[in-house]
Amino acid sequence: MNDQEKMTKMMGELMGITDPTCLKNIANTARSRREALMQADTLSWQTGDKVQLLPEYQGKRPFAKVGTIVKPNTVKVKVDFGGGVIYNVPRVCLRKVK
Repeated sequence: MNDQEKMTKMMGELMGITDPTCLKNIANTARSRREALMQADTLSWQTGDKVQLLPEYQGKRPFAKVGTIVKPNTVKVKVDFGGGVIYNVPRVCLRKVK
């Protein structure tokens, strides 16, 4: 069974849950799993790589600009988006640009 089929099956089962506490626990677990997967992808990032904020975070400064990694850390990355300010951004909010 591929991921798409698993998701469809789980979505059907989620619609039957009526306890808000259970749904909150499911949402927290899904968020944690997403962040863990994204962080595994970002561990190879190095100084000088080009990154951009993910679309869901582009409403915040520095919007849709492409920046350069100044210093990668375990959880957050220092990124220079230009303009003389270096932002300390969580890895899960960024994507690598080619």
